[in-house]
Amino acid sequence: MKTRDVTYCALFTALIAIGSKIQIPLMAGMHFTLQWLFVLLAGLLLNRKNACLCLISYLILGLVGIPVFASGGGFSYLVKPTFGFLFGFLVAIWIMTSINKSNFIKTIAGLLAYYGCGFIYYYGMMVLFYQQPIGFLMAFVNCFMTIIPDFILCLVACELVKHIKIAP
Repeated sequence: MKTRDVTYCALFTALIAIGSKIQIPLMAGMHFTLQWLFVLLAGLLLNRKNACLCLISYLILGLVGIPVFASGGGFSYLVKPTFGFLFGFLVAIWIMTSINKSNFIKTIAGLLAYYGCGFIYYYGMMVLFYQQPIGFLMAFVNCFMTIIPDFILCLVACELVKHIKIAP
């Protein structure tokens, strides 16, 4: 890897971590954060390898105990029902960098992947691991309560990327 690539990966990893601390607490241990904005920017500005590396670095940092996630960090995060959203960042990046469409289409595809992963993991953990009799509709409401603000972040990212230049 070139020094420039390592720098971009480190920068976006740090921005995603900082975005996790800019949050509005919601119910059931969920937060609205600015992580998604920085994930979107990484997906729009970096190539697939670098964007995925930045997300993998972020996840590893959090899982080894560095408090980069919205509620801290640590290996125990894997059993939190909301971990699927963090994994969803990586899936979203992969999808965004795989399609050759407009930035708006890329962000919407990423948003759907992000929320899809988050919902499936949340529902599965609540029902199978925690054995909580949460209904499908209640899980859906819990998981999708921030989709409108996250959609707005998709629009913001599309606008910001028009003004940001990254050297190839």
